[in-house]
Amino acid sequence: MGGWVRFGEQTRVYFSERQSEVMREIVAFIDPALEYRPEGSIPFEAFVRAGIVSGSIDRYTSDDLVKGRIGNTPVSISEVHAEEVTVYRDSDGDTHESWKTLFRGLFFISEFNKHFKGSTYALSDDAERRFGTLGRAVQSWGGPGELVLLEDPEFESEFVVYSSDQQEARYILTPALMRRMLELRLKSEQRVQFSFVGAAVHVAIPAEGELFEPSVLKGVGDREVLRRYHDLLRLAVSVVEEFSLNTRIWSKS
Repeated sequence: MGGWVRFGEQTRVYFSERQSEVMREIVAFIDPALEYRPEGSIPFEAFVRAGIVSGSIDRYTSDDLVKGRIGNTPVSISEVHAEEVTVYRDSDGDTHESWKTLFRGLFFISEFNKHFKGSTYALSDDAERRFGTLGRAVQSWGGPGELVLLEDPEFESEFVVYSSDQQEARYILTPALMRRMLELRLKSEQRVQFSFVGAAVHVAIPAEGELFEPSVLKGVGDREVLRRYHDLLRLAVSVVEEFSLNTRIWSKS
């Protein structure tokens, strides 16, 4: 039995090492200025500061960090899993825990070229698509700030925007920027969430399962696994390109 345990541990270590090698190659291919750190993470405080996830985060994990610069823009990209626990008693009086996933996927932070006075959120929206004008009424009932109404029906069919500063929200969400955000939302086919808080833009891209854990049976060389790695990372990195952060149009105040 001991031999099998040692064999299993050696196999796990081998695939972990090979996974790291492959990930580093993929990240370097996307941009040599980026570095893959398998044990690295985005701090819990930074994730909370983004304000994208509602609910009490009782368990948080982050790993497979990609960090560096795209041009002059510092970026951090990591796999994140945030969960909330509910404690309840059954009919026998025994205590149980039920865990709910609040977010699981890629979380991306990039420095924006302005310190925002307020906080602005663009959240993927189902209400208006499903219920039309009634959906807009539902949106106004509550959110992280005041509901911001914009003059882009296509954008508003996919996102609902809240902000603590209506004027700044409209300054941030130019027609060109809304178009880039909409393209990213449709390209990813996920409920992408954005926030503009402090001096950073945050993007959360949901994904199921362990993003960077290849199946041992398939092996790290499986083309579909490698393609999945590349597409997810490329999508996250493209946020900088979509937002044109390197233009440095705004100066920090």
